[in-house]
Amino acid sequence: VADLAAERVVALGLPVDARIQTVAYNTQSTTLTPGFQRSENAIVEIINQMDVTIATVNTAIAELAELDANSQDVAIEIGRGLEKDRWFLFAHVSES
Repeated sequence: VADLAAERVVALGLPVDARIQTVAYNTQSTTLTPGFQRSENAIVEIINQMDVTIATVNTAIAELAELDANSQDVAIEIGRGLEKDRWFLFAHVSES
């Protein structure tokens, strides 16, 4: 996913700063609870982080609609992958 987004940004002639400290500094997600966690709790925290990212991607999809169809396609593909991964994780903690 990161490669897909980075390739599109570079194709547009823009710089990419994907250093871990830069990404961490600019994230809107909360930090994970440190230390040992029950798997269910860790999964819920990750799902919460994914929800923030999915919302950001959905905003990008909407804003790119009139600006750049190719970039919007990249954002849609990223969003689909995140939604699928979220669904897989949610299956581990949902109650039947």
